Amino acid sequence: MVRAMVTCRFIEDEQRPGLAPQVAALEAVLEPHPWGEDSLRNTLLRPETLLAVSEAPDGQLRSYCLMQRVLDEATILQVGTDPAFQRQGLARQLILACCDRLRTLEVATLWLEVRAHNTPALALYEQLGFVKTGVRPRYYPPIVPGESEEDALVLSLSIPPA
Repeated sequence: MVRAMVTCRFIEDEQRPGLAPQVAALEAVLEPHPWGEDSLRNTLLRPETLLAVSEAPDGQLRSYCLMQRVLDEATILQVGTDPAFQRQGLARQLILACCDRLRTLEVATLWLEVRAHNTPALALYEQLGFVKTGVRPRYYPPIVPGESEEDALVLSLSIPPA
C-alpha cells in the first residue's frame, strides 16, 4: 500500500469535462461495467453535477466523488479510489467534504446506491451515518458473467443545516 499525500478539491464547472479521461481511466480499473469517457464527459457538462477529487502533488487523480444535485437533494453517482490508495480514508474525506459543500447549497438529503455485497463500502457509509431506506432487487449486472444480478441498497444521509 502506498501512503497518499493528497489535496482534496472541488472542480469548477468549466474544468469538470477536462477531467473525464482521468475519471474514466480510474473508473475502468474499479468498475466491472464502467460508464466510459463520453458518458462521464456528458454528465460532467451538466450544471447540477458536482465533482470532488483527491489529487497527488503531481495532479494524478487518487479518488473522486461524482454527485448530482436537484433542489434540496443530492445523489452520489460514483465514488472511487485508486486501488493502490484504498483503505487510507480518501473516500471518507471526500464524502465529508461533499457534505460540507452540500450543506452550503442547502441540500438536506444525500442519497446513494451500493451493491448489497460491497461490505467495505457499506461499512464506510454506516460510519458516516447513512441509513438503509430501500432495496432495488437485481439492480446491478453481475460482476462475473453467468452469475445473477445483484441487489442495490438505497441509502440516505440527512445533512443538518449549517
